Amino acid sequence: MADDLMARLLSRKPATATVTFAADTADTAELARLAKEVEYARAERKVLTGDDPAGLLALGRVTDAETALNTFRTSMVTVTFTLTGVGPTRVEAMIAAHPPSDEQIATDAAAGRRRPQYDQDTFAPALLAATITGVAYSDDPDGAIGGMTLEQTTALWASSMPVEDREVLFFTALSLDQQGTMVGDLGKG
Repeated sequence: MADDLMARLLSRKPATATVTFAADTADTAELARLAKEVEYARAERKVLTGDDPAGLLALGRVTDAETALNTFRTSMVTVTFTLTGVGPTRVEAMIAAHPPSDEQIATDAAAGRRRPQYDQDTFAPALLAATITGVAYSDDPDGAIGGMTLEQTTALWASSMPVEDREVLFFTALSLDQQGTMVGDLGKG
């Protein structure tokens, strides 16, 4: 019985997450613009609620704005990364394998920050290579890949990918093995 319990505890599936970005960076601004148009149209309709000409015109603007937003969302090409946790022990070993450089330590000290835990330039690509288990473009699902190599994640990290996107990927990967699963007492014993 104890062996069954241990087997169940040790076979729990790791945490997974997906992160989706616009394939074309210009699409993010257009998506935000269209969402704002919907928001403004809905706010106007809250004020002009009647079935009079002004109210009907406002209702039409809501419908048009929502249609434009949904059409854009449907046509927008995205890239989705699937990440899977590798376990805190492996993450800690990876941190130990990528200590901060003397230059990074000195730079952070000079800026009044605490000592970095890892080399920002090498740990992030290593963690991403370990945790990215899939990448797919929405317009080419058959072209999906099952993961990325260290060479690929290093190139991605050094690319012109926006800093915010890189940070979202990195912190998602880092958080996978930090998320707890406690749900409290559900009255099940």
